[in-house]
Amino acid sequence: MGYSARGTSMLARHRPSRFHSGVFKPISVLRCLRLSLSIPTGSTLGTRRRAVCGTRSPGRYWPPTPSSVVMVRSDGSELFLYGELMTPQNGTHGGTKRISDGGDYDLIVVGAGPSGSSFVGNLGSSAKRLRILWIEAKEFPRAKPCGDGWGPRAIQEIRRLGAMEAFLDGETRRVQNVELQLDERRFRIRNPLPFYVIPRRKGDLVLRDHVLASSAARYLDGVRVAQPLVVGDRVIGVRTQTGNKGDFTDYRARLIVDASGVNSQVSKVLNLEKNDPVRTLQAARTYYRGIPGLNATAEVYYAKGVPGYFWIFPLSGEEDVANVGVGGYRKFLREQEVSIRGLWDLFLGAFPDLKSRLELAESDGRPNPWLLGLYDDVVGLQRPGVLFLGEATNLVEYSTGGGLYFALRSGRAAAEVTSEYFATGGADDEILKRYYDLCEKAFLPHLRFHPDRYQMAEKFSGSRRVRGGLAAASALSRAFYPLGRVVSKARFGV
Repeated sequence: MGYSARGTSMLARHRPSRFHSGVFKPISVLRCLRLSLSIPTGSTLGTRRRAVCGTRSPGRYWPPTPSSVVMVRSDGSELFLYGELMTPQNGTHGGTKRISDGGDYDLIVVGAGPSGSSFVGNLGSSAKRLRILWIEAKEFPRAKPCGDGWGPRAIQEIRRLGAMEAFLDGETRRVQNVELQLDERRFRIRNPLPFYVIPRRKGDLVLRDHVLASSAARYLDGVRVAQPLVVGDRVIGVRTQTGNKGDFTDYRARLIVDASGVNSQVSKVLNLEKNDPVRTLQAARTYYRGIPGLNATAEVYYAKGVPGYFWIFPLSGEEDVANVGVGGYRKFLREQEVSIRGLWDLFLGAFPDLKSRLELAESDGRPNPWLLGLYDDVVGLQRPGVLFLGEATNLVEYSTGGGLYFALRSGRAAAEVTSEYFATGGADDEILKRYYDLCEKAFLPHLRFHPDRYQMAEKFSGSRRVRGGLAAASALSRAFYPLGRVVSKARFGV
């Protein structure tokens, strides 16, 4: 079978990046081309540990820039080959991998978390006319590090999907109070609005199953994206792998929707700077059973001189279990040379009563840490051929680390522009730019992060104005709680 080269402008477009060695070697590109020309469809390739195309980044499946060589077979079909195609992620030797063609779709959705489920669920009738592939790296149910708090706006999005009954399960208790402890002072605010603490293990599964029951999408779980397929500057598909050691399969589509979360492989390939320390939160959480004094009250702690916050959120479905965690601004933690687990210890030292309560309870294990990027317009919401949802593009609130509402809402906005995009033929990228406009109108101004606005620890707990405002809010919440419940039931249904 013969081949001809197309898209070999990689030689001209190749540029150093933050992963690149800084030296471009034309001979590497020639070696990549020679390798491409010698591989027929479906052949097995030996594992190559050394990088090709001038890259020295072992452990990656892609070159650091969206460069690719596109080979056209004699039958007109395309074969995509990347520099480090056969480098195992763990850097081990041996073995062979087979690359197969998974076919063409109108739409590929990556990720079945809240943003992915919201997107597929909000497509509505337009989804019936489209060939949709929906893939998820994990098998549900799966645990995910999170504070597990589903606030009123997130509940409203779930209600729009028609999933409220399954989500609340008829026995889920609402968080009725929020207690803020600033050093020695404690403020209790009555909460008339719906706020539920439901583990992501359960919440994500319920949403996924509800949407999947009425969707015509082809769903695959246990399939992760190893890399996107890129031609020029446009993403035209994904290369997937079953598990961490399985063979590869290429899927192509007119549009990719990336809802795969903070570890998005697509955004990594496109070099979206998502882990800038100036725009990153760190957090850790675990579950405790049997905490004394636990009731339908969410507790949040701030301590003077401690760069972060501590929380205890009672689970809505289990009377004696709570999500317990700590979070902080990564830049502050680095400046004070405090790790996230060290921050946990600082809070227990600042609040002896909190420490004694946790010592009497049973923990699931050491706190599970994770990073949360904060939104910046430099990262953006889209690239040619791909829309990013939720944490795949850092849609996270910078003062609390909350992101569930923004994941659900971005899914609805992306579904709206996607329906319009395919209704007009699926060729006008100007329509997709409305995704940014919808998000800008709904929530982006609230997410733009400015370090000088980030009030943590000392500034927050030491402010008399803040303390006075919280005292007034506490009194008003008690006075207007009955009216608030009436409004909440009328607007949210709970």
